[in-house]
Amino acid sequence: GWLFENGRVCGANGVRWISISAFDEYDYEVATAQFDCDDGVGEISTLRAGAYLLEVRALDAERTRWRGTQPVKVGRGEELSVDVELQPIEESM
Repeated sequence: GWLFENGRVCGANGVRWISISAFDEYDYEVATAQFDCDDGVGEISTLRAGAYLLEVRALDAERTRWRGTQPVKVGRGEELSVDVELQPIEESM
């Protein structure tokens, strides 16, 4: 799942979509999926056993507004549940 510093309120944070990417030990993106933010959870079921870095991006209609990462280790046959706390992305002027 994902959460913001003020909880799991997508609308209050201007977020509509969540994009989750998994990167392997060589920094290759091996899986990606997009979810409606209000779902609160998303599943990537194609990961094999191994170590990954999950990148979760929260988007409005135009850009990424929040981002968070979480390293995870998936064991053979294991189902894993993690929460990634998202941090606001500063706008460049």
